[in-house]
Amino acid sequence: MTWLQGCLRIGLIAASGALLGACFGDNSDNNPDGNPGSTTPSVTEIASPDGLDPGDTASVTVKVKGKPATQLSIVVDGVLGTFDPPSKLVITDDAGEATWVTQYTVGDTSGDETITANVSDLAGAARSATKSMTVYAVERLGNVAPVGPAEMQVAGVLLAYPMVLDRTRVVTKLGIVSPTQPAPVPTQVGLYATDTATSVSVIAKTTANIVGGVNQISIPKQELVAGTYWMVVAYDGTPQIYRSPNLVQLRYKTTHVFSGGLADTITGLTTSAPDLASPLLRYYARNFFLVVRQ
Repeated sequence: MTWLQGCLRIGLIAASGALLGACFGDNSDNNPDGNPGSTTPSVTEIASPDGLDPGDTASVTVKVKGKPATQLSIVVDGVLGTFDPPSKLVITDDAGEATWVTQYTVGDTSGDETITANVSDLAGAARSATKSMTVYAVERLGNVAPVGPAEMQVAGVLLAYPMVLDRTRVVTKLGIVSPTQPAPVPTQVGLYATDTATSVSVIAKTTANIVGGVNQISIPKQELVAGTYWMVVAYDGTPQIYRSPNLVQLRYKTTHVFSGGLADTITGLTTSAPDLASPLLRYYARNFFLVVRQ
């Protein structure tokens, strides 16, 4: 008896024909329900960050599968945040796949977030999938409330402002509270570690356009041990800043060229002295802060 004859004989004996399929293989292209011929669409992937802070915005990618060249409806929802847009009509490709990217914004509440994505077709067949992530509780270390009246910043001044961590923390953002500005102010911002008595070395640096109010500038998250770090700030031009009458010991240089950017190692820094008899050495508290995860 040949192999083909054996398979045919098994097919005649079996009541359902399922064994016949085992001989020749499953030729169903999309079978999410485990039923031959099923065309129920499915969510194959939800890609998002594993953790965000309150107020963050991040991209969320949803991948779906259905019949080729078919219209599918995708709807996403979250417990602690919102999506823009929350839904989309997509057309699958020749492989029956489609990808959609939306923007997720976290609210003010921390906790465990569950993102739910639902996909359905015109016939009403639907499936859902979920993705979990964490919204971390955060706090701001530094001066968040305006420390004093608005004054004009002197051009060409770079400040390295001390920030003290009392224990290991994850730093996610650098903050500047600014008076109202006539236009956004290009600003170089960085987080640095102590290098020598007159220099600091970069941990993270970026640029931002500072506007009136609270500015929180994202950096790659950094887990830092307890110690003193330096928030480096240099403005383009002479914007308005909040400045306290209270002196603070920081590092500075008055010859910074904004077009040159922030160096990885900033040298030639002078340490300010709280000496009222030396006006050139006076530096005052500023509205700088770190955002750290609790």
